[in-house]
Amino acid sequence: MKPFFTLLKKRVCNPYLCFLIFLTSLFFTSQAQTRSDVFQCATSDVVASSSGPLCAGGTLNLFADDVMGASYLWTGPNGFTSQEQNPSIPSVTTAANGTYTVTVTLEGCSNSPTTEVVINALPTVTVNSSTKCASDPAVTITATPGSGSGADYNYQWTVPSGTTDPGNVKSFSATAAGQYCVTITNILTGCVSAQGCGTLAVYANPAVTISGVSTTCTSSKTKYSVAGGFNSYAWSITGNGTIIGSTTANEVTVQSTGVGSYTLSVIATNTNNCSATASTKAKVTSCGVYTYTQGFYGSTHGQACVPSGVSQTAVQLLTSFLSANNGLTIGNKNSLVFLSGYQLNGKGQLVIGSSSAEAISLNSKMPGRKTPNRINTTSNTSLVYSLATIPLSNGKISNVLLAQTITLALNNGIANNLFNIVIYPDKYLTILKRSGQNCTLPTCENGIAGVIASQKISGLSSAFASWLGNGGNGRTIKDVYDMANDALGGGVLLTGTSYSDINIVVDFINNQFDGGGTFLGNFATQQTTCSLSSGRFANVAVPARKKGLTVSDLTVAAYPNPFTDRVKFTVVSPVSGKATLDVYNVTGQKIRTVYNGYLFANTSRVVDFTVPSSVKGILIYTLRVGDKLINGKVVQMK
Repeated sequence: MKPFFTLLKKRVCNPYLCFLIFLTSLFFTSQAQTRSDVFQCATSDVVASSSGPLCAGGTLNLFADDVMGASYLWTGPNGFTSQEQNPSIPSVTTAANGTYTVTVTLEGCSNSPTTEVVINALPTVTVNSSTKCASDPAVTITATPGSGSGADYNYQWTVPSGTTDPGNVKSFSATAAGQYCVTITNILTGCVSAQGCGTLAVYANPAVTISGVSTTCTSSKTKYSVAGGFNSYAWSITGNGTIIGSTTANEVTVQSTGVGSYTLSVIATNTNNCSATASTKAKVTSCGVYTYTQGFYGSTHGQACVPSGVSQTAVQLLTSFLSANNGLTIGNKNSLVFLSGYQLNGKGQLVIGSSSAEAISLNSKMPGRKTPNRINTTSNTSLVYSLATIPLSNGKISNVLLAQTITLALNNGIANNLFNIVIYPDKYLTILKRSGQNCTLPTCENGIAGVIASQKISGLSSAFASWLGNGGNGRTIKDVYDMANDALGGGVLLTGTSYSDINIVVDFINNQFDGGGTFLGNFATQQTTCSLSSGRFANVAVPARKKGLTVSDLTVAAYPNPFTDRVKFTVVSPVSGKATLDVYNVTGQKIRTVYNGYLFANTSRVVDFTVPSSVKGILIYTLRVGDKLINGKVVQMK
């Protein structure tokens, strides 16, 4: 049995009462109990304790033994004091780590026991945010603790709806867009972090389509394009073609290098760094090309072969061209292509109407004569001429360059492939020309009689030859046509060049293909035979009309689509006949008749349409041949 004093010592401390109890306890205690034990005060064995260790943010509870009537004073880290026996500290932080002391006092007797408190910091965690394109492989979502190694923690993930819970893992693969959040628990302390979140953004891959022709002539330049608005473009080509100029714009120029084919590809990347790839394949052929001289266009009885295989008079060709193209304007009076400014004595332009009367009038004023010059040579003001006012010499156009340039435009209109052909100042432009009265073009295989015409341009100034050579890339016939229009319109000629330089080249083109033939290409040496061993030639005669093919098989291709301010229509009809191409807005209001003329069977007709600035949105086009029609639509790029 415990000594009576021991039973009472925690509750009393008055010295006199202690002595009385001492005397009384002699009858109840053994002599083994020491004097020091007898004289212990009631506060001497008070114990201090706490609810720790615990995690930051929790409530720290401090405890001291109960001594009846005693006072308590706690002190601790971070300036803590309290007079409560068992105080609490809510939302504790790691600043509360350390030693806490409680002084227990009763009637002059005191004791100051201590307790050590450990406050564990809450772990922290971050989750990476990432982006991917829809076609990309999965990305890795990773939780990164603020301290320690990943193995020190357990992980609890919250993932987007419909996504499988990855479980107790530090990282995992993800493909779904949305927010990925995690809380981590320190395995040793049990402390739980606040939630860390990251976002996975998934962007759609763009769609891209290449616009351009699928068949082209050997040694020709052709433009291809994709929609604008992408962040970058990367073009590449394989086969019988090379890219001329930039490969990083939305439009690219391809020069064919021989009979065969080429495959053109582009990678277009948008602002989200997502890419799309598109490819198109083009067949390269030895094309049938037709030109006639300015003398023919001034004749009244001559007959010209055309792609349909029939013959037409000069007036018929003129009428068809002017009607289909809404007339003809010569002279770049307002916007120069190659020349940088206008001469002081004014600008000039010739505007020819689209009527049959204009065709007859032009026929009567051809061929041109006199020295090549600009159109307006008499005034310091800008002048626009008509066939009724253009200066004449003995009833003929008094400017051979003007007449030759008109002839070049007319010649391109026959088959609409002349302007794409590339010419060089130092190569032999070679064709297999018709001979006799047969309008079917000869090829190197079909056995139809033909004559090799392989000629090189001569008589040019070195300055103009340099421009025409274009660093070895040559110039298209369309480039030559634009240069002629610049000069005729009053543009300042290139240094060291003359109007005669331009006239020599235009005259060469009009004569070299005269009567029609199969274009074989440009060669470093003059060609005398139609040899297939070079791999440059192929049987690409104008195709015969297919049996049983009706007008319902006609096609229209419009590009670019979506468009910005211009649309190019390529029309192909399997039969010849009168055709109209009309453009309407979505309310049915006609915007314009962009083509009204004659279509030759199996021959493409390219029609350029500049959309009026007042017209917005979706346009509907209708092609009529005979009593048949087809419709389509083009959309304006926003």
